[in-house]
Amino acid sequence: MRDTLIGIVALGVISIFAVKHLDQQAASIAAMPKQDEQINSAELSYVAAAHADIIRIPRAANGHYYADLSVNRRDVKVLVDTGASILALRESDAELAGLYPRHNDFTRPISTANGQTMAALMRADEVELGRLIVRDVDVFILPDESLAISLLGMNVLSELGAITFDKSELVIESSL
Repeated sequence: MRDTLIGIVALGVISIFAVKHLDQQAASIAAMPKQDEQINSAELSYVAAAHADIIRIPRAANGHYYADLSVNRRDVKVLVDTGASILALRESDAELAGLYPRHNDFTRPISTANGQTMAALMRADEVELGRLIVRDVDVFILPDESLAISLLGMNVLSELGAITFDKSELVIESSL
């Protein structure tokens, strides 16, 4: 358990460093389902907040953690991805949240499970998970064909609080 916590803390520190240096480096998005993988909508679990300061996300049958996230007060289904440095939205999800990248905004090279693509870097006014809100959030927007589902990355997760995993759920204890 201690090694897991140390690993999560180290990953958080590395991710924060990556976020601060976006203009100097291309970020990498990993561990996402490939576009041709079927995502069973029954596996997309709703985030339940037992208390205002604790978020519990059940583990899906495929071993992933799915959540309902609110981006700019619009609901988006996401895969919790500790391997993603930045919140990554499919272009259609971004548009639902009021983020409309122009063609020439796609200037950031990104490595995905489907290969290389270009992403647009934008900013969401707020991202909400359960009752926890993070404001002024960097967001990578990728073409829909590059992502099977939007990804909740470390730039949001690290702001929410301490993250622990067990066999059945991911728990976030708020630091907000």
